[in-house]
Amino acid sequence: MAFMMFTTSLPAPSGLALRLHAVALLVCLAVGCENPNQAFSGRWGPSESIDPVDSSIDLGAGPVWPQLHLGHYGLEVAGVATFHPTELVTGPTSTCACSLVEHRHLNLDTQALVFTTECGGEMVDWALAITRDEDDQVFLQGTVERTDGSGPPQTLRLERSLESVDPFDPFCEEPGS
Repeated sequence: MAFMMFTTSLPAPSGLALRLHAVALLVCLAVGCENPNQAFSGRWGPSESIDPVDSSIDLGAGPVWPQLHLGHYGLEVAGVATFHPTELVTGPTSTCACSLVEHRHLNLDTQALVFTTECGGEMVDWALAITRDEDDQVFLQGTVERTDGSGPPQTLRLERSLESVDPFDPFCEEPGS
């Protein structure tokens, strides 16, 4: 059996390069390196750690508390927004139980997501970004605005309660089906 030896023109890594790789790995482990292709996945909604008012929006019939059930697959985000009459996210609202998330724009560098939902004939634009507090708690924070301009933009802050889509999370019917 003959063995062949190959030589390359690449120099052996220097001690500095090895140390830089080790430091990068340690920073990644200490800070946490979330897979950017799954950054938005999970269930997002009101939590006990934030003021319930910060997680409610008014779609025209009084305050509702949304819960987002999102799946993030590469450059696509899909999901369902459910709307609840209290911050306890129990029971659907009478005007709109849920809406499909119509993905429009995703920026992985800034961890920003823009999408539209439709509830009771109202089209609503959502512009949210992933933020972290001083305890490294992850939130979706941004604005929600009716597309007809009938109300001012509303700020919203939701906390991730589950890091993946639960098979028991709600499903919505396609409009017109």
